[in-house]
Amino acid sequence: FVRRVAEMREIARDVTLGLDGSLAHAVDNNFLPRSGVIRIHQLTIREAAEAAVTTDAPERLMLELLRFRRRRPFLVTDNHDGLTIVERSDDVAASQSLFDALQAASVAVGAQIVSRGTSTINELSGARNTARRASFIATVASLLGQETLTWEDSGAWRLLLGWELTPATVSAISPAAAALIAEGSQFLWETVLEYLDNARNVTATADNLFIHRATLHYRLEKARSVLPQGVLDDGWESACLHAALRLHAALNTVP
Repeated sequence: FVRRVAEMREIARDVTLGLDGSLAHAVDNNFLPRSGVIRIHQLTIREAAEAAVTTDAPERLMLELLRFRRRRPFLVTDNHDGLTIVERSDDVAASQSLFDALQAASVAVGAQIVSRGTSTINELSGARNTARRASFIATVASLLGQETLTWEDSGAWRLLLGWELTPATVSAISPAAAALIAEGSQFLWETVLEYLDNARNVTATADNLFIHRATLHYRLEKARSVLPQGVLDDGWESACLHAALRLHAALNTVP
């Protein structure tokens, strides 16, 4: 069993690194089915609140999850704060059965799944890029307070792949956002964010903020006086502003 676990860890890491022949090797050794869509899941794991303070929750969860391999093959390996799972299935139901087993295993070993990011291998992305995307989306999911998020459903967050999700990034991708935030009024930057979220629709923005249209126009004019000239009217610059404000909002929201 110990040898088999060590072999599985090595193959899983080879697959996520995109090493030539690693997927074929995984199939030949019955770690993955011969057909289906290949997905990589990155999970952030921590000790359950009621558990003793230890640092091996990912490893415990991995070993418990291996009981499920008797029903269908998959690859799993642990790292310092989570698990990487590579699975191949023909439909969503098959993937869901794995997640159900994962949830049961986490309860059994006193581990908590903080977030799960998923990305699918396709002709445009090799396994290494897919693993990188899954890891990034797991970070985004945790930041947003969501248990799960897929690369395909993550929207414009995909544009921040490769960036650290920190306040420094907010300023780096949009100095205009930094200027608006530095003004000190949370209502101001939240108004601009809502305005951009609603594709500049004044009625929808005012309704969502529960304010009068006149109040909205006042806030937008004040924002224009703080922002560099023309930012809200320049599609390219406002796209950066939008992404930066979204990140700032996520960083300042307690899940």
